[in-house]
Amino acid sequence: MKNHPIAIFDIDGVLANGAHRKYILTPLSFGKIQRGSIENISLFNAYVLAAEKDSIFEDEADLLRMTHNQGLDIILITARPEWSRLMTTHWLARHWVPYTEMYMRESECQWSDVDVKIDIYNKHLRGNGRRIMFAVEDRIQCVKMWRKLGITCLQPRDGDY
Repeated sequence: MKNHPIAIFDIDGVLANGAHRKYILTPLSFGKIQRGSIENISLFNAYVLAAEKDSIFEDEADLLRMTHNQGLDIILITARPEWSRLMTTHWLARHWVPYTEMYMRESECQWSDVDVKIDIYNKHLRGNGRRIMFAVEDRIQCVKMWRKLGITCLQPRDGDY
């Protein structure tokens, strides 16, 4: 809703437990993906597709549901590519995750997750008159980004990768 306050939630590492697919991407290959290596982009695509089998972090999902029940709009901001929207919406529905809007990485974009999320924030949330109550994020780089913007950011687990 246009004037409701907002809570921002990340998906991977906050709502979605992707521990079963971590083996697909090593820190080395993750860095190469962001520099556009075709071989490693294929690994990234496999990593994203494997998200369909993620379990849910129940505590964070409960926090999201309670926040939603209190009347806040739930904005999901994820670095998952746009081409995975249908799979992601099915996963969210299967796990009873309510949300108002979901913003995703453009399908061909190879920016870092921080750059993707700051771009989404600038395009869709900055200066729109809606109060952002808090964000929930696992990656330390993104936590720092939200806090630098003056947004309270909860970090449910370490995301130093």
